[in-house]
Amino acid sequence: MRFFEETSALGDLYVVVGNDKNVAYLKGEHHPMFGQEERRYMVGSMKPVYRCLVSSGSGWMDAEPEIDVLKPTSYVVNEDGDKPEKREFCEAHGLRYVVLERVPH
Repeated sequence: MRFFEETSALGDLYVVVGNDKNVAYLKGEHHPMFGQEERRYMVGSMKPVYRCLVSSGSGWMDAEPEIDVLKPTSYVVNEDGDKPEKREFCEAHGLRYVVLERVPH
């Protein structure tokens, strides 16, 4: 929640949750714990979230198709989500890449 609050201070917060197939690929057996539509609903219900979508891509940049449509100016992750692939994508697409510290509310 704290991450969403901090991120929404930068502008309208669009969240793209991973599709079930990609979450299983990245996190392994027994994942995801909740289905993609349930996760989309839960995240989208949070006050700081302007809109929540389910990713349609794969790999660490599974949200690339959605990013291409939304055309954001920034891409925000927490420390756990900071990946070289994400940094390279943002650099190549002119997006400001922001890494927030993971701090409990």
